[in-house]
Amino acid sequence: AELLKPFNVDLLVCDPYLQQSSLPADCQLVSKDELLRRSDIVSVHASRLDNKGVLIETGDYSIMKTGAILVNLSRGGMIDEEGLIAALRSGQIAGAGLDVFGAEPYQGPLCEFENVILTPHSATLTVETRVAMEMECAEKSIRFLRGDIDPKEKVV
Repeated sequence: AELLKPFNVDLLVCDPYLQQSSLPADCQLVSKDELLRRSDIVSVHASRLDNKGVLIETGDYSIMKTGAILVNLSRGGMIDEEGLIAALRSGQIAGAGLDVFGAEPYQGPLCEFENVILTPHSATLTVETRVAMEMECAEKSIRFLRGDIDPKEKVV
């Protein structure tokens, strides 16, 4: 939210686990449909704890504002790729930027679109992200060595 302030945007957030009171004052918590209808850019930053389910489904592209752009930096498989291809071909959405894919390295039909930017899972290549990942790994390793980690939590 802080990085977008200079652009004077309406920042809409859709997250079933958040309350409006936990968001910055310039963010508005809305339903997925409202976010899709109102947004010029839809940027997906969600985790999939159960490793299943699609967040942006085929029918969601028709709800999106005509000319909107979809960005996915979350997890592969979070967006319906066939629906995205159809929405791009029809002109329903203007473009997409994708950093994650269901299968990597990606070599599918989205490579053919001039209005699609594909990057090789590189959104985490920042100093801040790497430090956070290293800290999480160290903290989980310490918990594991102390015997404090849940056996179901198989990743250290």
